[in-house]
Amino acid sequence: MTDSLEYNKLILTKVSFNQEIFEKELFKALQSLLPHKRFILIDWCASTYSSIHYKIIRKFVPKKIRSRILKTQKI
Repeated sequence: MTDSLEYNKLILTKVSFNQEIFEKELFKALQSLLPHKRFILIDWCASTYSSIHYKIIRKFVPKKIRSRILKTQKI
């Protein structure tokens, strides 16, 4: 059985074609994870999907750490 972090990555990968669904699933994923796993998921999303979903991912990154996590785009 996969852990919840890997499951959420799988779901986000499957819905990445649609911005609206991606945002809803990312929100649900972050609600279901423990705080330390939330940062792992956000970092993974930023490195994997920042080119397509930058604005969505940015909504979920605390302002204090945006520059560290969202390196690929301007803030």
